[in-house]
Amino acid sequence: MATYRDQAIVLRMRGLHDHDRYYTVFTADHGKVTLLAKGLRRTRSKMSPHMAALGVVEIMVARGKVFDRLAGANLLEPHRELLESLPRSAITQSFLLAVDSLTRQEYPEPRIFLLLQDFMQVVASLSEDVLSARTIIFDAAVLKLLDILGHGLELDVCVSCRQCFEFDGNALNILRGGIECLNCRSGSSITISGDTIKVLRFIRTTSLKVIPALRLELPVRQQVAFLTDILLTSHLEAKFDPLRYMNSVRI
Repeated sequence: MATYRDQAIVLRMRGLHDHDRYYTVFTADHGKVTLLAKGLRRTRSKMSPHMAALGVVEIMVARGKVFDRLAGANLLEPHRELLESLPRSAITQSFLLAVDSLTRQEYPEPRIFLLLQDFMQVVASLSEDVLSARTIIFDAAVLKLLDILGHGLELDVCVSCRQCFEFDGNALNILRGGIECLNCRSGSSITISGDTIKVLRFIRTTSLKVIPALRLELPVRQQVAFLTDILLTSHLEAKFDPLRYMNSVRI
């Protein structure tokens, strides 16, 4: 039976029968895959604690005719801070759900795996006070994910006239996927401030680890969150579980 090893981050798991589980993981080299894990719901399972932790796991996978099977697991990069804190756990699970909802099976994309790693490291380092309300780190991670997937906004030129624009008087046209300048904006577009455009550009070009240092005025912060929600819901056919989950556990 053919096998392979890879590094993985668990996105979602669900029970199967009495003792088995399905794990959806995002791997460094194989993208998102679903694995059948036999016996992992047993109390004596040695792999279950490794797969239940929020962190990077080294896995061994056995190829199967229908589902690949999890043959081994070893926790490489644990983030106990995420499991020990409800705010940290909630924001992390929300982003994991977003990645699961937006990505396809077996489409290798190392940048998403690295983004997941960075996200967990950043959230583990933040205080619970920062995470008790919706944090900019979630919105920044989602915007970076959408950029990787090709769904990012056009922020450099007007989507209508293709000309550079000034920062004031512009609007966001979701259907066209970017900013409309003052001369081209339509009645259905959403007004977007110059400061918000600057923040969106900064998020696109800056490491996720720098984002928590941003100090945003409340109107800009609210507009970034609003735009993130619109972009997420516009790229999903089903009801958006990550936002509902995050709101339900917010402290």
